[in-house]
Amino acid sequence: MTAVSASPERSAPSSGTVASILVVDDDEPVRDAVERGLGIHGYAVVGASDAEAAFGLVAKRRPDLLVLDIGLPGISGNELCQRLRD
Repeated sequence: MTAVSASPERSAPSSGTVASILVVDDDEPVRDAVERGLGIHGYAVVGASDAEAAFGLVAKRRPDLLVLDIGLPGISGNELCQRLRD
């Protein structure tokens, strides 16, 4: 899994909004642990088990940060990242 770290202090802009993070990992225990860890620090976290689920979540609400597993089944984390950037 590739993780991007951010400090909780930087997650809350002056407007008081909470940063949203999308965690994408097909390994449920790993995904759950990452979600819990980030949630403890005040982030709004949602998880997806594959790229298709991630696309659906991004379409509903664009997250501030993605934590992606590179080795996703089907569409890899690298390809998912590239498609979302495009």
